[in-house]
Amino acid sequence: YQPGHLQLFLARKLFDPTLAREWRLLSFARVARVSQSVVWTKRGMQGEKLNHDDLKVLNRLHRADYVPVDADYDSDDDDDQAAAALASALRVNANVESDYAAFEETVRSCTLVVGLHSDQAVEPAVDLALAFNKPFAIVPCCTYSREFPTRQLADGTHVTTHAHMVQYLCEKDPRIETAVLPFRGKNIVVFLRPENIVHTE
Repeated sequence: YQPGHLQLFLARKLFDPTLAREWRLLSFARVARVSQSVVWTKRGMQGEKLNHDDLKVLNRLHRADYVPVDADYDSDDDDDQAAAALASALRVNANVESDYAAFEETVRSCTLVVGLHSDQAVEPAVDLALAFNKPFAIVPCCTYSREFPTRQLADGTHVTTHAHMVQYLCEKDPRIETAVLPFRGKNIVVFLRPENIVHTE
């Protein structure tokens, strides 16, 4: 068995069910292009062929609400603009629709979403699992409160500590649980059991 591999920054606009498919495809096109242009090195994430627009996408991806879109379009704009922007993206990469379909199928066919100290991808990993109705086990580490200043607990407290982050993730769904794993460091796992998944027809 050869596992599949997607080199892709995880962002909610790739799978947000409240967005029209055109916007999700357009977000995928932008994020996929940037994702394929970076590599992990001993010095962290390095861009090989990033231009100015790519850097803007990458910067926005790691800011509040992990929005992977540039200022030249917005999901609140009309459908005509979405169609025009998507048509432009498809001219650059004709495989956007098939690649996005492969992304969706990969997530739909998976049995579990797992993240270990996933940094900025912690919240979108939980959101991805909830959006696709999948069980998950996520171990959060760093909070990145400066990059995500809009995160708040139900009581209005800003998410600035690891304990806040765990609580913030748990508040997304009452089925979510926590446990302590047997290793040193940040070892609280936030998870949703397979038996608590509600399957719909």
